[in-house]
Parts: sequence; structure tokens; C-alpha cells
Amino acid sequence: MKIAVVGLSPKVGGVETFIINMFRSLYQKHDFYFLTSYDEDVCYKDEILKNNGKIIKYCPRRSSLIKCRKDLNKFFKSNRVDVLWFNCCSLSSIEEIKIAYKNNISNIVVHSHNSKNMGSKLTFLLHTLNKLILNRFVYNTIACSNIAADWMFNNTLRKNTKILHNAVNAKKISI
Repeated sequence: MKIAVVGLSPKVGGVETFIINMFRSLYQKHDFYFLTSYDEDVCYKDEILKNNGKIIKYCPRRSSLIKCRKDLNKFFKSNRVDVLWFNCCSLSSIEEIKIAYKNNISNIVVHSHNSKNMGSKLTFLLHTLNKLILNRFVYNTIACSNIAADWMFNNTLRKNTKILHNAVNAKKISI
């Protein structure tokens, strides 16, 4: 199975740790493409490349929406992926979802990792607008908690959201 992943950033955080732990468990059975619009390298780059993952950079939406869409279209046309796994803290930008859907990727999974707006008023406005239309593109939703599911998904999507609690490997924590 070919899985395109959105959600890694240059800095290690909770979302990135969750994603890399899933990658570590699954890379031997599946092909992974990590999509990023950051200029800097994503965290875990060396590990991803060492384990046959691919990192695909595309133009950020804030730089050029047209170029962003063109880059994403090119990727999805060239790499017929089976799943888009969209990890997010808000729905302020869902270009990857829209372009995947346009390219007949039917298994789009949106994974909510947050329970409130952490950005600007514009971020909140865009999140609210995209929340209203998300169910046009997505059937599969995951959240790290019920509160995160309520924040991210409208009622139609929320009722079927699977809760996948974050887990911490206690052996790696020294107190």
C-alpha cells in the first residue's frame, strides 16, 4: 500500500512523534511519501530516507496557491497513492485533501491532533469554513480524544470518528 502523509514539520513535537512511531511500525509493509511545504528539512528526515520513505516538497500555499496545487496535482498523478493520511491541528488549509480527492484518492483520513484554535483569527475562520465542507472529501476521521474530534469535525463526520489516544513510551521518560 502507498501512503501519503501530511503533518511532519521541521520541529519535533507530539504530532511528529506520533507519525514517526506509526512509520516505524509500518514501513516494512508499506510505501510512505511524506508531503511537506516547509523550506527546511522535516524532522526525522534521515530515518525516513534510511527506511525507504520519500520526502516530497511542494510549494507552500501562502507563496503561491496555483503552484501549490500544480505541485500536489503532479505528485498525485505520478504516484497513485492508496491513502492520504492528513494529520492536523486545524483545518485552516486543506489543499492536500482537495487535490487528493480531485485525483481520485478515495481513502482520505483526517487525523485531529488538537482541541482548540492555536492560531490567529484568520486561522480560526478558515478552520470553521473548511469544517463545513470537509465531509465532501472525507469519510475516515481519527482524533486523539473526544474533545479533539469535536473541535475538528462537523456532526456528520464526528459521529463516526475513531478515537486513537496518544500514547507515551514510559520507558523512554526519566523522571
